[in-house]
Formats: sequence, C-alpha cells, structure tokens
Amino acid sequence: MSRWRPAEEPDELVFAVCERFLRGEKASKIAKWVRESFERRDFQRTQIYPLLGEGIRRQFFQLFPPLNIALASEIKKIYGIGGGMGYANPVTVVDLGKPAQSGGAREGADLHTHLTTVAADLVVSLINKVAQEKQQAQARATPSRTERRRPDPEDRVSSSTKGDQEKHCVEVHLGLGGGRTATMVARTLAYRLVGQKKLPKLVIHTLSAGGFLPSEPHKSPVSYFSYFDGLPCPLEYVALFSETVVSSQHFDWVRKNPSVRRVMERARELDIVVTSLASAEDEHGLLRRYLQWLVDSEDLPAEKLQEMKDAGWVGDVQFRPYSENGPMDDLCGVRAVTLLEIEDMVRWAAWAHQPSHSLSTGSAASQPSAQASSTAPPSETSQHSGRKYVVLVAGPCAECGRLKTDALVPLLRNPNLRVFTHLVVDRATAMNLIELSQRASLPTSCMGPKAP
Repeated sequence: MSRWRPAEEPDELVFAVCERFLRGEKASKIAKWVRESFERRDFQRTQIYPLLGEGIRRQFFQLFPPLNIALASEIKKIYGIGGGMGYANPVTVVDLGKPAQSGGAREGADLHTHLTTVAADLVVSLINKVAQEKQQAQARATPSRTERRRPDPEDRVSSSTKGDQEKHCVEVHLGLGGGRTATMVARTLAYRLVGQKKLPKLVIHTLSAGGFLPSEPHKSPVSYFSYFDGLPCPLEYVALFSETVVSSQHFDWVRKNPSVRRVMERARELDIVVTSLASAEDEHGLLRRYLQWLVDSEDLPAEKLQEMKDAGWVGDVQFRPYSENGPMDDLCGVRAVTLLEIEDMVRWAAWAHQPSHSLSTGSAASQPSAQASSTAPPSETSQHSGRKYVVLVAGPCAECGRLKTDALVPLLRNPNLRVFTHLVVDRATAMNLIELSQRASLPTSCMGPKAP
C-alpha cells in the first residue's frame, strides 16, 4: 500500500474537511463523514490535521498574522520616513513574536508566507485607493448632463454604450518584479482579488525580463500572469521579453529593440510597484547567485565580483546594486534588463517622505522629473497623474532565515535610496533596525529627501 499524501487529495475533499473543522465538528465525526460521502473506508481521524495545512497551502483559507503598530511607529520616528503620508504609517511590522532564524529555513519560509500575505492585502487596498482616485478625477473631468449635447436618435444607443464603457474603464497599473517574494505576493494577491466586488481594469506589468537562472523559470514575472486569469475584471498584460542579463555595453542597444522600447515606455503608466531586496552577503539573492554562476562557469572573472564588494556593494533592489552612498555602477560588466532604475523608484516615492504640508496629490514631486531616466519619460500620460506607490517587502531570506537589515538600513537612512512608500517587515527585522539605530546613535528624526 502506497504512503498517503495530503497533496494528492482532491480539492473538494480538502475544502470540505477544512470547512467542517472550522465550524467546530470533531475530527472523528468528520472522518466518518468522509468515509461515507467519498467512499473512503480507510480514512482516519488522524488524517484531518494534515489536511488543514494542505487547505492553507491551497489558499482555501488563510491566517492573518498580528501587526505591531508600536514597532512600526518607532521605525518611522527613528528613520524620519513617511512624513508626507500624514497619519498613515508607511511601515507594517508582522509580529509573530519569534526570532526569524531560530527555526532555520523552514521557519524562514513560513514567515515569508505571512509577510507576503500582509503585503498582498496592502496591495489590494492600494488598488482600491488608486481606482477611487482615478474615478474621482474622471468624474471631475466629465461635463455635467446639462453641458452635454443631446445625441441624435440614430446614434443614441451607440453613444450611450460607448459612454458607459469609457466611464467604467478605469485602469490600475501594477508592476511585479522577479523572485520568490514577488511570486508569493502575486499568487496571494490573485486569491484576494477574487473576493472583491468591484474591481477596475488591471494592467499587470513585468518589471524584469526573466528569472536569471535557467533552472528557475518559475521566478520569472511572466509566470505570474496565469494567477490572475479568471478574475472578475478586465485584464491586460504588459510583458518584458528580452535577455535576462546583458553586457553593460549592449544595454542601451537592447533597450532600443522595438518590443523592449515600447514596454519600457509604458513604465510611466505604473501606479503600484511591488518589489523586494537582497543582501549582497546572502548567497540566496538572485543577483548574487547569477553573478556567482557566471564566475563558476568562467564567463565572469572572479575579481569582478570582488570589485563589487570592494566598492561597497551592500544589496540590490530590482537587481540594481547599491552601496550605502547610493546606486552603484555595474562593475561586473553585466546588467539586468528591468523597467525601473533605483532613481525612478526614489523619485516616485519622494512624496511619502516629505512634510505633509509641502505636497499635495498630483504635485510636482509625484511626477517624473525633467531628469528622469529613459525608462520613465518626463511626460505623464496615464489616466491619473497622481501619486505612485512602491511596496517593498523586506523580510528575512526565505531559504535560510538570514535578516537583510544590512541591506535595508541604507534604504532608510539615505534619501537617495528611499525606493518605497510602504515597507513590510517582520518583528525580528524591526527590532534589529531599532537596535542598529541605537548603536549608531542616530537622532530621533532624520532629514527627508529634497523635493526633486
């Protein structure tokens, strides 16, 4: 007799078991019901509990972890971030009350699941917020009924239909990066959106061209599109198809490719970006793993990687390396093909870290500056030219549980690296951020970035 595996059970059985257990039925009664309803004579009560975990894995129900508002407020105060958000807190701390590394890789993976669940819920709220702002802007731009001309009888039906379509065609543009964190956020986000009653048209952009290593295609952003199929709203996908990494000298040439150029031009339309970061010291970071892979295959001299470290490389966001002083040049001679540079995200997030009285929705700081990179042209032609949101998920490594605070601190302290409007971290990371600030004797408030 083969070994029983919960993962091999059909959806209807797993869901039914979870539903009855959560309603308060005893395990013995549920097991008896399964034996009768599914003709499973060998089904035992001890099989109920593994099926609950399987139900969570299949997203039939989810746990909502507690949040630590006090720690989040302390980080905001210490590092002087989020001043332009008024009473809103730019930091979310997922409080599981346990060290991130005490349980090893498994605990790191479980924590990562909770972090990405909270991040997905945050993205849902931002999607609704952006859609509402665009609807209000659209309503203000629509002439009143008395100002509209009366349509001719011949075109009354077609005009009315077209007007209704235009009225409800509010688009929210969402950008998703590559890697495990973005994968988990995308999957959970899709499940969350299924339950939304009113959704705008979603336009989903891939921020990078691939998953780096040939053995890990599932970490490529284009693989996320299937999660959103079937949502009760219009969908549009904007995929970046290109080499994942190119030589630095060929980067500009690749961007001139017609398909790549058109996708990059549409980066200006983005409303919400979801990304993560990696520490240069973490061997599981995608950028470091790829560079090491090039070294091992003798396609990159080992000294190039050492030159990066000697230059102060502490981490990367969207596969763009940075030091404590700001974005770094690609000293290795290779460059990932992505829609956004660090400077783009810093510019888009600048409004969130200004004094609340200095900026208003749609102000100059929320727009691309005159010195915008070629991936984000200065003209803003999207439906809504208001604020953009960048959600940065910065929990520990999902594979080993290593904290990423060494890479996160520069993003908090250096105005030229504040790539986020919203930051999602775990309790251990939050406590470490506070401890590091005390060691460095940081003032209780840091100066925010100057308006671009």
